[in-house]
Amino acid sequence: MRYLLSISIILVNLFFSVAHARVFQIQPNENSPPLTQIVPNGYAVLGYDVENVGLDPYNSAGLVDIPTGNNGITQMTNSSQCGNVNVDFDPSTNCAASFALSPGQQCTLLLCVSGANIGPEGTNVAAGPTVCANPDVPGMNCATPALVTDRINISVINPSTAPNFTVSPSPAALVPGTEITWIVTNSSSQIIYQIAPNFTGTPIGPYVVDSNTQECTQLAAGSQCNITANISASAPTLPLATVNFAGANSQIVPVQMSVSAVDEILTITGVTLSMPGLQQSIVITNNSSFSLSDFEVILPSIPGLQQITTTCSITLAAAGNCYVTLQASEASFGQGNLMVTYMIENEPGIELAHNAIIISPTNIQVNGGNDIKLALEANPQSFTIVNTGPFDLQDLQIEFTGLANVIFDPSACPVGQAFPDLNQCTIVFTVNTVTDESAVATVGAEGTNGSTNQQVSLSDLTIAVANNFNHLQYKAIEITNDTSAAVILTSPTISNSLANEVVLCTSLTPCDYNSTCSTTSPLGTNASCNWVFQSIASPTQTLGSTAGTITVEVTQIPTIWQAEFPVTQITQLYATGTFTTAGTTSVSNIAAWNGSSWVALGGTGTGLLNGTGRALEIFGGDLYVGGSFTVAGGVNANYIANWNGNVWSAVGNQLLGPAAAGVFALESNGQPIYSGNSLLYMGGSFTQIGSTASNALRLAQWNGTGLQIEPLANSTGYGVNNIVYSLLFPGSSGNSLYVGGTFTSTIAAATTVIDYISIWNTTTNAWSTFGTTFPLTQVNALNNNGTLIYAAGVNTTNRSASLSSTTPAGTWTQNTGANNTIEALIVDSNANVFAGGIFSSPTTGIAQLQAGIWAALSGNPNLGTVYSLYSFPTASPTLYAGGTFGAGSLNNIAYKAGAVWVPLGGGLTGTGSVVNALLIAPSLTIQ
Repeated sequence: MRYLLSISIILVNLFFSVAHARVFQIQPNENSPPLTQIVPNGYAVLGYDVENVGLDPYNSAGLVDIPTGNNGITQMTNSSQCGNVNVDFDPSTNCAASFALSPGQQCTLLLCVSGANIGPEGTNVAAGPTVCANPDVPGMNCATPALVTDRINISVINPSTAPNFTVSPSPAALVPGTEITWIVTNSSSQIIYQIAPNFTGTPIGPYVVDSNTQECTQLAAGSQCNITANISASAPTLPLATVNFAGANSQIVPVQMSVSAVDEILTITGVTLSMPGLQQSIVITNNSSFSLSDFEVILPSIPGLQQITTTCSITLAAAGNCYVTLQASEASFGQGNLMVTYMIENEPGIELAHNAIIISPTNIQVNGGNDIKLALEANPQSFTIVNTGPFDLQDLQIEFTGLANVIFDPSACPVGQAFPDLNQCTIVFTVNTVTDESAVATVGAEGTNGSTNQQVSLSDLTIAVANNFNHLQYKAIEITNDTSAAVILTSPTISNSLANEVVLCTSLTPCDYNSTCSTTSPLGTNASCNWVFQSIASPTQTLGSTAGTITVEVTQIPTIWQAEFPVTQITQLYATGTFTTAGTTSVSNIAAWNGSSWVALGGTGTGLLNGTGRALEIFGGDLYVGGSFTVAGGVNANYIANWNGNVWSAVGNQLLGPAAAGVFALESNGQPIYSGNSLLYMGGSFTQIGSTASNALRLAQWNGTGLQIEPLANSTGYGVNNIVYSLLFPGSSGNSLYVGGTFTSTIAAATTVIDYISIWNTTTNAWSTFGTTFPLTQVNALNNNGTLIYAAGVNTTNRSASLSSTTPAGTWTQNTGANNTIEALIVDSNANVFAGGIFSSPTTGIAQLQAGIWAALSGNPNLGTVYSLYSFPTASPTLYAGGTFGAGSLNNIAYKAGAVWVPLGGGLTGTGSVVNALLIAPSLTIQ
């Protein structure tokens, strides 16, 4: 009897042990985000796996505990949509409102979280979810996630403090029957959960077949993900609509999109750019009978893709067309879609031209197109040769041209051998910077295309050797390591007073000269390098000097070496013409005003010793002067000379021409020297370069580094048939050089009759006409305001006219009001247009263009004969004038202050004195 009782007790204990065991186990689904925050308008889906861990089948009584009480968290039992969040919903695996599970079987419990229904900002819900078996032994068969961190714990946060993200493309052009991909970028420092678009309620919503947001379930800070959507093939044309993208804990990002069939309204031609510098045009045609307004062309983000010019404006007429001219650089590669947005009958539209732009660059790249500057014994240097594909190359060849003493190991690259697709190699070379000082060399790579058996090559890499840093706008600090160990340099510190006026050159863009020191590579013992600095014009500068310091530091444990260099930056006004005295200083036809006094360039009495100056230009950081002289600072320099801030020098070889010949206009194309595209153009009455007769007809070019000035396009006999008085590149750079003067025909491969004004295309090396019914018989001055080209000079009635650069075939608009010749034009930084000349009405020698009519300046101030104008491009520009006038002791040069003209330091005087050209530029001194 004792034994039977013992057995019964054991069985009873076993029964109660089983009865008290948990039936269900619940834990977060592996795809469920660890959500802790939500914004009031946010939605999120939480997933939990529920498993029967008991020994018998059990039914669920459903959810017992969802800790909100106000439907802020609800079970998703028959829908895959939770606000804007869409999830895969499988009835066979998802937990129903009540469910039965066999031992070991599980289902997925999906919970929709609505920030709006949880409560106001600051509300927090915690605990749960809880699932119980049915029937239940109270408190025994209910399950909650075992780990507290796995349970629901969500707070409602203020949207203004929530993290943000960006979406591209926006606007987006949706095409029926295609898939679109949006790139989402988390621009915040926090994780963003379950980012998704909300198409509900938008015109586009019914035509979104499906969207995939899986990649954006949990987006880390600074990361990107893709959201895709398929558009129904039956989708009609739909106007621009806004679709909100949002994450559970983020701000809302509106994205505009529309649906239109490709080429439904527009026809867009594509282009293939097969080599750097090649220009091609995309033509866009309006096929409809309606005018399109708010017309905008949006290019794809392809590296190095440039828009050169366009005729597309804000309106495209019915059945009309326009074009966009594009150019690729060496860095360009890939393809992209062109997007056009417009309004038609007050309805917005977007059209997308798929793969409209394809860039397939040449097969070989040398150093990515970046030129090398060897300065102050900067050796050794290297460049990389890359076969960008898509073909293998045979018989690779590398050649240096223009260097007398260069050493390199050709075995570093497979010279004379095959060069496979996408391979690259590096050549390290050394140049003797003494024997090759001031040399400009090239290195080229070429090979045979194995597919088409054609030779392919890249435009040469330029190597420039320059030991002389005596430049107007550039100065260098040389660092020599005379210790017994390598040191690491830190970047120099420029004092705050010079922060907007002096920059450290760490690349050849925008600098023309590069620092050879590094903050990453150690400077070896007894080695030297240079920090190079450029003086720049600040929008807040005035004439005068600014003092400061540059601090150079070398960190070498356990000591720190530091040196401080005094720096002076002087912004000066340069003037040239015919005069021998500047204030009280003896000069020779050129001088500089430093804000307080006049100074001679090169010492008292020096300058243009035997002739007048006519033109000024900054090029490569130096001052260039053109005129009718043959000696500058004691150096033979026919018609053009260079002032580097210390000495005068000739420019290339000598220009020659008839009696009284000279250079009357100078203009730079704005490209950095050593970019391979930098050119200084000169125009005048000369006809010859060097000893070859008639090889440069009144126009020539110089690249800033070569030994010779060249004719246009380096082709003998190119130019015009009479004098050039003015040159203009609109904006800071470009390929259209506007030329004005007294010529009646241009000369290139063929002679073209073009009266007084023409355009020289520096890329195609061809002339073209500009406008019709040109009213002038001589062009003395050209200028522009970004769109309009202004021309002024001689005529019996109106002395100036304007024409948009975007309509080269248009008709010139004449400007009335000036009763005699205009000699100078200037457009200030506020787009005001001023003219100077020998007219007496509306005022003597000076006028301002107002509504197309030349009018008196404020205060009605008269001057005299004005040959030159300049306006410093500041927020409050000051107008400077030079010429032949003396009223009020102005002495041929003055600036406008309010309603009056103010003399400048006693002026510029002498027998037959006149000021022909003005220019403001900064200079730099480092002690």
